[in-house]
Amino acid sequence: MEVKDKLKYFFNKNFMILMKNKEKDLWRYISSEYNLKNIFELKMREPNPFNLNQTKSYNVFNIHINRAMILYEDILQKEKSHKNEYITNVFKYYLPYELIIILLITSLENYLNDQFRAISTYIKLKNINKKDFRKFSKVITLSSKIHKNLNYDNNPNLIINNILPDQINFQNKEIIKICYKIIGINIYKLDKILWEKILTDNDAYIQIRHKIIHKGFIGGIKYYNNLFNLEFIERCIIDIISFIFNIEIKFLEKFPRISFPKLYFNK
Repeated sequence: MEVKDKLKYFFNKNFMILMKNKEKDLWRYISSEYNLKNIFELKMREPNPFNLNQTKSYNVFNIHINRAMILYEDILQKEKSHKNEYITNVFKYYLPYELIIILLITSLENYLNDQFRAISTYIKLKNINKKDFRKFSKVITLSSKIHKNLNYDNNPNLIINNILPDQINFQNKEIIKICYKIIGINIYKLDKILWEKILTDNDAYIQIRHKIIHKGFIGGIKYYNNLFNLEFIERCIIDIISFIFNIEIKFLEKFPRISFPKLYFNK
């Protein structure tokens, strides 16, 4: 995609959030745009943090976003009250940024995993294109030797959930693509720019997370001066939320409560 198109997309999405009270306005923005709740501000008469019009997986994602937002709010407070001391201590300053990136990618991975496993309880082998299933079975280690050698044509009513392994790497973009393709969602086409920013670019959020996790301070140091600031972390929060929300909308359209009740909390 051309640079001008990326810039147009960037500004049209309102990813730059410049506000006097960033904490409350960021919450207001993600609440109104993406149906997320600040569960720590719910009134006593409204103790239920769940949105029953969303899937279970999105509600769990909501809780994970609250965890990231606690750290975001902590950054704001520390910058206001101890700015000079905070910035001179590099470890104290950058640690919340690192933790937010880690939490956001974990939230992304958990949603993709939970949602795929939930819908796979409804999907039978006969519902899947044979070519797609072959690709799926190659990139996913199926749960037993029998299932590895199963015959596609002789098992039309086999439920996919029954052959899934305990662990699926939903940080791998090829695995994400094929898993969601077999349930009828071309996930990378929902928003190609966000797909690239989160998963495929050299400085994609998931790559930053990997370097922080596997190389520690040395892995993250290249990002400290260039990327780790409030604007970057706000953009990252909104990018991850927007990407997941696009998938959630697709699920609500494709898998409504009346036909797929296990995806939702009871009303």
